[in-house]
Amino acid sequence: MSYPSRLVQVVLLVFSMFYFSACTTDVSITGVARCDGVAQAGESPVDSLFDADGDGFFDAANPDCADIYAEEFLDCDDGNEDVNPAAPELECNDIDDDCDPETPDGYDADMDGVLACDDCDDQDADNYPGNAEICDGLDNDCDGVIEVDGADEDGDGWRICAGDCDDTRADAYEGALELCNGLDEDCNGLSDFDAEGEADGDLDGSLSCEDCDDQDAENFPGNTEVCDGADNDCNHVADADAAGEVDGDNDGALSCSDCDDGDPDNYPGNTEVCDGADNDCDVVVPNTEIDDDGDLYVECDWFGTSGGVVGGLDCDDTPGSGAARHPGNTEVCDGIDNDCVGGVPATETDDDGDGYVECVWMGGSSAVLGGLDCDDTPGSGAGRSPGLTEICGDGIDNNCADGVDEGCGTGSTDYSGTWILTPAIAYYCALGMVNISLNSLQITDAYPSILVSGLPLGTTQPGSMSGTFSSPTEFVVSSFLSGAGIGCDETYTMTGEFTSLNTLTATITADFYAPPTSMLGCGDPITFTPECLAQSWNVIGTR
Repeated sequence: MSYPSRLVQVVLLVFSMFYFSACTTDVSITGVARCDGVAQAGESPVDSLFDADGDGFFDAANPDCADIYAEEFLDCDDGNEDVNPAAPELECNDIDDDCDPETPDGYDADMDGVLACDDCDDQDADNYPGNAEICDGLDNDCDGVIEVDGADEDGDGWRICAGDCDDTRADAYEGALELCNGLDEDCNGLSDFDAEGEADGDLDGSLSCEDCDDQDAENFPGNTEVCDGADNDCNHVADADAAGEVDGDNDGALSCSDCDDGDPDNYPGNTEVCDGADNDCDVVVPNTEIDDDGDLYVECDWFGTSGGVVGGLDCDDTPGSGAARHPGNTEVCDGIDNDCVGGVPATETDDDGDGYVECVWMGGSSAVLGGLDCDDTPGSGAGRSPGLTEICGDGIDNNCADGVDEGCGTGSTDYSGTWILTPAIAYYCALGMVNISLNSLQITDAYPSILVSGLPLGTTQPGSMSGTFSSPTEFVVSSFLSGAGIGCDETYTMTGEFTSLNTLTATITADFYAPPTSMLGCGDPITFTPECLAQSWNVIGTR
């Protein structure tokens, strides 16, 4: 709400003071309140009864107010506080807001006859309500809508009404560059990037204008290159391999699938032959075609010429050991078919299981001890072989040496010497009074007598055992050690046989007992007699 300036208020105040000095009240003179610029009873401020809307301006319709107040203090609508000389003129409301009929109710900047408040574009005389719509992309008739044929929805600078055949695509307009996408970019009504019309003839998802072969669905850009001689990925090269998917050796297999495109004998599906090559291209040369043991022979029937191989039909191609077995090799007495002909010769097999074969043994097999077996007959031949002891009186050449029963009754074979025992005997009992430590024997052969002393020398247990041969190879010796009435008496016995000139087998036994006067008798419980009962040990001796 606006009010008169401070200067006007001062003038009114002076006027009212003068007026009061001349008369008492308007009411007292006329009986009716008057707009006179003088403060009367009940008026605050002055003439407030004539400012009905309280905006500080007086009713211009009252002739008294019009006579006493200047025009800038007169309210042209005293019922509206927003209408007075100090109010701003509002546009297009059909109200004289500032009480000045000369102030326009709006403006028309583009001079098209329509005020700005009614004009949708007061800067362009071609746009106003009721105007005709033209193809310029503007709202000419101010209806709030730019007609479809006049808009440029895709922002390409072209409108449907002026050469744009697809206003949803910025790359489609009259004269645009045609693209390979199956669409009409230049608005000539055709998809004509190529003569085929940007079609997909082989239905592989690739248009004719980009497909290197639109008649074959296996060839299109981005496809995986395969070994078929064609440009599957449309990079202008058949490049499943560096050679270019060709058949270099004319064997019907392309280089990208042929394991050897320089040899027509090697290709997928071919029949494998014994030549050391991968004929069927399965990435494996059959093992029968490989010389594993380095003897220049392979196991199959050789047809090839490569790898230094001499021939085939190798009966053992095991690396290392197989080198001693191949065709053409010299047969030797080693229990092996060295020449790969007819198997292992019969003279090299231990038919009777006695550890000896008939030929002069040259092998190293643990199953054979030697050769020159004079009888290899299964079963009966086991009693005749080198290394056996000649048995007197059996009428057989047991050791395949000098004939039947040689040396019997003459003691011609001498077994004297130091014999090492396996295992060594270490035994003690009776609180250590009995202590046997025996690792070797000293044998004196005085056929038919024999003397055996326990070693190391100087011990008393088992002492020296004496006896005789019960045959040219079998013997029994014994010794007795007295406890002198205060300890255990001991009897040692050794029963043995010389199984060869340098080997024997024997059983050594020890019997302990206490004499009647024994203070620590082996029969007394306090002497731990269970330890000293009869003991026996089986041993093998070698010299």
